Amino acid sequence: MNQSSQKKVRAAASMRRGGRVVAGLALASVLGLVLGACSSNDADTSADAEAPAATDEDTGSDTTDDEAASVDLVKDGQFTACVDPTVRPMEFYDEQNPDRPIGFDIDLIDATADAWGVKGVIAEKEFPGLLPALAGGECDVVWSAIFMEPDRLEGDFNAVPYLNGGPMIMVAEGNPKGLNAPEDLSGLTISTQTGTNFPGILAELNEQLKTDGKDPVTVQEYPGGDEAAQQLVVGRADAWMGLDLDGYAREADESLNMEIAYEYPKEVPYGVFYLKSKEGLGDKLQETIDGFYDDGTVAGLIDTWQLSELGMISN
Repeated sequence: MNQSSQKKVRAAASMRRGGRVVAGLALASVLGLVLGACSSNDADTSADAEAPAATDEDTGSDTTDDEAASVDLVKDGQFTACVDPTVRPMEFYDEQNPDRPIGFDIDLIDATADAWGVKGVIAEKEFPGLLPALAGGECDVVWSAIFMEPDRLEGDFNAVPYLNGGPMIMVAEGNPKGLNAPEDLSGLTISTQTGTNFPGILAELNEQLKTDGKDPVTVQEYPGGDEAAQQLVVGRADAWMGLDLDGYAREADESLNMEIAYEYPKEVPYGVFYLKSKEGLGDKLQETIDGFYDDGTVAGLIDTWQLSELGMISN
């Protein structure tokens, strides 16, 4: 990525932060590579959500009607977020919660709905369909651990940053191939999720390997994050590239026998995406997320979901 694109994503994040500064931006040389909870017990399936596979939750908030009325929402009385529930610990299903995703993002979605005095509704989409669903009016936001890449901010969308992150390369436990840096992937196979920025990162890596006279990396793309990671578990791939947040959860799951081989610097903001035409919604999101930082909500959820504090956006 050129310097113009780097400046564009930084400027967009800075404008939406309202004074907050993304931690770690001093490591700008790596930015070109990098760019790319629980619900209440009475949650049920939403019959009136416009997106398929949507679930809702009555937050029971005491927030006034005036507060809710100040936000331009797709459906009155509900805050609908499109998510791809395949990224632990951000949005995912588990055996104890088969009817509604849980995770860090889900908790923030519900907290936002509660703060606004409306229902929190989860509309499930595969990753490539998230932003098209937002453009089509199926949800108010996309809140699904998506990087604020320049190309995603050039069209109809804007975003409010809420965490910093970066990609991660994981390998089988014990690191049998001895991978310690991206260039060590030369001649090996890596799996990743399609529709993300990861295939682009790996394409850039292959260009560098070609320049250096080394064998390229074979890249396998899969529609879901879980499906991509499973290729490493079953031995079809030598490594897996995914979100750092996802990687922490997979390393902690002893049944997967996965470990971190290389972690990119946390230089890229994850954003809550909304339509540029709804500037008021964006302003309200920024105000709400700032409040979650100020009152300790974000810090508490980082502890709950065992994320790195390095990902927090600093004042």
